[in-house]
Amino acid sequence: MSWEIFRKDEVICPCGEGHISRTIYNDDWNRFREQVNLECSICARNYYIESRDIGHYDKVITEYYVVRKDYPVYKSEYKEIKINNNISFEKKLIANFSKRDLNIAKQIYDETTTIKGLKGNCAKIAQMYKKHFGKSSHKKILCYITEAICKYDTIVYNKDYLDFMRKQEQNKKEDYWKEKKKNCILLMF
Repeated sequence: MSWEIFRKDEVICPCGEGHISRTIYNDDWNRFREQVNLECSICARNYYIESRDIGHYDKVITEYYVVRKDYPVYKSEYKEIKINNNISFEKKLIANFSKRDLNIAKQIYDETTTIKGLKGNCAKIAQMYKKHFGKSSHKKILCYITEAICKYDTIVYNKDYLDFMRKQEQNKKEDYWKEKKKNCILLMF
């Protein structure tokens, strides 16, 4: 059950005095892992190896880059908000569903009288309600959905806003990486 060396590759380091090695290991279950080492004392003072996983069709490819140690580190302005389990149920709805989804759920709850047979977000809301209160009540869920829609725009951590902020953060990270990539060396093993 041990890891064994499957393959070992080397490329010349940036200064040309040493090399960078990649060792691929596999085990009895046909799992693989890689290890990349900067094996040059001169380059090790100025550079580090960074990996980046890239989705490629049905698999993930790991790219390795040599990066200058003095390259600025990405600093996020976005802080993920953790939703406290002790908040009110309508605030949980606001944090977990878009306003559009809540309006659709309200329309469906308005047209039904029972929780049985509900699908998608309506079923998720019923499950959340049962977990929160220990029982299910179609009428009370409808009241909470209505209240959540009314309060939606006044709550800072509503799902629409959080999704917008996550997307902005993702775009900033992508822009940072595009710029950083211009200052890195892609390793071609």
